[in-house]
Amino acid sequence: MAAVAAQVSPTATQDDFAAAVASMASPSNQTSVEKPKAKGRPRKDKPQTQSLPSPPAASSPSASAASPIDAHASGDVHMDMASDVEDDADEDFQEIEKLQDAGINAADLRKLKEAGLNTAMAVIYTTKRDLCSIKGLSEQKVEKIQEAARKLTSAGFITGSEFVRTKCKKRFRLSTGSSKVDQLLGGGVESCSITEFFGEFRCGKTQLCHSLSVIAQMPQSYGGANGKVCYIDTENTFRPDRITQIAQAFG
Repeated sequence: MAAVAAQVSPTATQDDFAAAVASMASPSNQTSVEKPKAKGRPRKDKPQTQSLPSPPAASSPSASAASPIDAHASGDVHMDMASDVEDDADEDFQEIEKLQDAGINAADLRKLKEAGLNTAMAVIYTTKRDLCSIKGLSEQKVEKIQEAARKLTSAGFITGSEFVRTKCKKRFRLSTGSSKVDQLLGGGVESCSITEFFGEFRCGKTQLCHSLSVIAQMPQSYGGANGKVCYIDTENTFRPDRITQIAQAFG
């Protein structure tokens, strides 16, 4: 899945993590469903159940939408941060046609597209030598095109203070769905980073990843990131029906 990271509390132990994940199974706020059996892995032990968070209570139309995830008390997700991340992504994928506004000839842009270069960032990442090999593009033209592409995007060197001001402040923390797990992570899973969960068999790692896959795609008004997820499964433990169950539990 798309991985994001958070700093784990230095005093947190594996038992703390297991206890936090177990809290997601509390009868007071969870709905128990039977865990689907993994294909190709017959086990002799009894079927176990995994629990789901209960869906958020419906609010009146006049009231502001409240997040069903109570963990934001320790680390709120600012509504504008996810949009800032989207702005950065859009900046990196500026269509090559926009270079025409910088004085680049439309015929030259057409040659770039025929060579498979469709964005300004693609032009920057392509070496000058490869660009000059495109029929009809001289070295002088290539230099002008790359200079225009750099101005259109955020490519280039920046100072550490500038990086902190423009990039680090846009990071946010995404709730895992459990206030206790969020507390161990310092407020939730951090964006623009990598988080690793490890532990013994059946301690809740897959359950947590499935939950994050849903929460990351939820609207910001419900505590999600309004994003997309790429789930990379190397152990055949991903269950689409489980994703559906968790999504239905969140409403």
